[in-house]
Amino acid sequence: MTIKPRRTFIIDYLISNGVSPQQIVYEKSSTNTLENVKFALNVFDFSQIKSLMFICKSHATGRQLRTLTKYLPATIDYIPYTFNAEYSGNIVSRQEWMNSDIGQSRVWGEYLRILHYGQKGDITPLKMN
Repeated sequence: MTIKPRRTFIIDYLISNGVSPQQIVYEKSSTNTLENVKFALNVFDFSQIKSLMFICKSHATGRQLRTLTKYLPATIDYIPYTFNAEYSGNIVSRQEWMNSDIGQSRVWGEYLRILHYGQKGDITPLKMN
């Protein structure tokens, strides 16, 4: 059984639902969000857009947004399209993450990653009072 890479699956889905292949711009070399944003700068001119929708797990939205704002123009309005994640049968959602150990662990991990990557300079850091 051959499993298609996620980005091929997404592109195939878009095309099968009426999006013209000529309207799709993508990069296929990244292995993480930071690489995805940096590599996308080589294939797309972000200075020409007013808004950008990004898709991510609901508990990872803050880190994704901070990655985008670090490298893309400040004039862009960002629109997160989030989805709930499931780990070992536990749903981690914006409304319910605090009701399970795995949810609390995932959100705490994201917070620590935001701090670490912000200090490292990879993402827009948190503003601390």
